[in-house]
Amino acid sequence: MENAEPEEPQKKRPHLDHVETARNSTFQINNKSGMGKKMCPDLSRDILWDILFRLPFKSLVRFKCVSKTWDCAINDPWFVKSHHQKQSTKANNKIVITKGRRLFLADIESLDVEEFIDFPSELQLQGSCNGLICLTDRSESEIILWNLLTEDPKHIKPVSLQQDRLRYSYQGSVYGFGYDSSNDDYKVVRFSTFFYISRGITPNAWVYSLRKNAWKEIEIPPTFDFIRARNGVFTCGALHWLGESFLEDQKFIFAVDLETDIFRKVPLPDSLVGLRTSLNIGVLGGCLSVTSLLPQHGVWVMEHYMLKESWTNLFSILAYKIARPISYSRDARKVLLQEEGNMPYWYDLERQNFSQLGICGLGWGYCVVENYLETLVPASGYGRNYTDL
Repeated sequence: MENAEPEEPQKKRPHLDHVETARNSTFQINNKSGMGKKMCPDLSRDILWDILFRLPFKSLVRFKCVSKTWDCAINDPWFVKSHHQKQSTKANNKIVITKGRRLFLADIESLDVEEFIDFPSELQLQGSCNGLICLTDRSESEIILWNLLTEDPKHIKPVSLQQDRLRYSYQGSVYGFGYDSSNDDYKVVRFSTFFYISRGITPNAWVYSLRKNAWKEIEIPPTFDFIRARNGVFTCGALHWLGESFLEDQKFIFAVDLETDIFRKVPLPDSLVGLRTSLNIGVLGGCLSVTSLLPQHGVWVMEHYMLKESWTNLFSILAYKIARPISYSRDARKVLLQEEGNMPYWYDLERQNFSQLGICGLGWGYCVVENYLETLVPASGYGRNYTDL
C-alpha cells in the first residue's frame, strides 16, 4: 500500500488488555504439572504490538485461532495496514502461477512450491495486488478476489453486458486489478470489445469498487483503441495496457487512474515511438517497464513515473519471443523474465546469461505468472471496522 504510515491514536487500536495469554500485562504458560509460570513480567501492550508486527503472515493467521480477541485484533484494519507497511520494505520473492485448473504459490529464492487448489474448471489469473489475486473463469461468469493466506474469497458478479438496438457480436474482455490508495479501495477494471455492423469494433470499460461493491461504466476517449492482450499492469496508482490509435497509426501505453477512473496516455521511450514491433509492458522494481522485440530485444524502465526522459534501457537480450520482466532477485543481480505463456526464467545482469528458475513439479504448458506479496488484507468483508473490545 502506498499510504504513509498512519498516526497511531490510542482509540483506533484494538485493545489487547483481555487477551487470554497476556492478562494483567503478563504472559503465562502452563508447565507439565499444570501450574502457571510467569515468563516475562510486566510485558506491556506496546511490546506485544511490536512482537505482532514482526511476526510473519502465516504465524499471524494461525494466532487468529487463539481467541476471539486475538482474531479481531489481527483482523483490525489499522493493524492490517500498519503490518503491511512495516513488512513491505522487505524484498518480495513470491510469485503466483495459474496453470490450467491448478494454482501455485512459489518462492523464487527457495523454490518452495505450494499448490492451493485444483479447480473444477480453468481459471484465468487477471492480476495480483497487496496479497489479493483476481481470477475469472473462462466463461467470464464469475470474478473472484482471493487472499491466499486468509482464504476468504470474494465472489463478484460481472457487470451485465447491456443489449443494444444495433446488432453486435461480443469479442471478449481484458481485465486489470489494482489499489486506490486515496480511497483505500481495490478495483477491477474490465474492457469489453463489441463488433457492431454499423460502426465496427467498439470498446467499453467498467470499474468495480470492492469498498462500494458496485460497478460503474467509465468513458473511453474516442482516440483510444486498445490492443487485446494480457491483463493490466498496476503501478503508481494506475492500471496500464498497451494501446493503439488507428487514427494516429501509433502504439502507446494508456492508463486508468484508480483514484479518478480517468484515462491518460503514458509516453513511450523515444526510440520506440512509431516503431512497428511487438511490445509488452510490466513492472520491475516498482517501475513501469516496456519490452520491445525489435530492433533489439530491449527492456526499458520508467524511473520517474510519467516523465518521458526517465525511460532507461536497462538491458538488451537475444530472444526469439518477447519477454516480460517480473521481478529482481533478492541480490538484484538477476531479473526474472517470462515469455508469454511459458515458465519464467532468470537473466543474469552481470554474466548476461540465462538459467531456468528450477521449480519442480510444474512441468510444461501454458501458464500465467504474477508477483505475489503476502498480506492480511481480506477480500470478503473488506472495509468493515472493528469496535474496541
